[in-house]
Amino acid sequence: MQVQGAKAARHGALVRGATLALAFSFLAGCMATSLNGAPRSRAADPGGRWLLDRAASDDALKIIGAATPAPRAMPAPPPVLAPPSAANDGGASRGQRGQRGQSGQDGSSANAARAYDDNAPRLRPSERLQFVRSVAVPADELVIERDDRMLTVVQGDRRRHFELAAEDPPTITDRYGSRRIRAGFNGDSLTVESVDGGRVRLEEVWRPGAEAGTLISEVTLKAWDFKAIHVRSVYRRATADAPPPRASDGPTPGAVR
Repeated sequence: MQVQGAKAARHGALVRGATLALAFSFLAGCMATSLNGAPRSRAADPGGRWLLDRAASDDALKIIGAATPAPRAMPAPPPVLAPPSAANDGGASRGQRGQRGQSGQDGSSANAARAYDDNAPRLRPSERLQFVRSVAVPADELVIERDDRMLTVVQGDRRRHFELAAEDPPTITDRYGSRRIRAGFNGDSLTVESVDGGRVRLEEVWRPGAEAGTLISEVTLKAWDFKAIHVRSVYRRATADAPPPRASDGPTPGAVR
């Protein structure tokens, strides 16, 4: 029984490792994908108003929680040394020694701060988490509009405009960094890709579901020192008499684009 348990554990570890490796390779190659200005099939057009089916969707907050890095432990402050006695040290020497001790303490504090946030000093861990939640937690309502050239995606309070299959993709700069944006269709999947060097790689995909009147939303994200994140959500086409969505339990995306 112990042998079988060990084999099962090894098999589970291999499956998890293969899944993670696939996610990383997927993210690494996302910007190499050729995007088009229209879907391959006219029936695959995702335009319209869609409402989130929470029961059929992933728990985005749980997935993000599992991917969030643990806070790094701050080093203990240096011990406080007793001042030298007047009999063994003069006043000037004692002052100089005190200045050296203060300098050493300040240096330790600065090093500790850098060690805690060494990937991107301008962003605190809480700000990185805010960004991740804003792009990975699905909105209760999704509206997609497009014409031959332009795409508009509205997710709750977040409204974005893209040029489809742009020859020179734009770069969006905000307090989270500078991300190069591409939008278009990969087959029947509407895709928006955002890349900020090696810090943030985000792909958002909307494609028709197997069930009529459904739209599948998939967010794949690798950001800073977070583990790879993949969130799958199911949307259903809103009917004319559908009530407005209730207030979202997730964070408001705000200015993230």
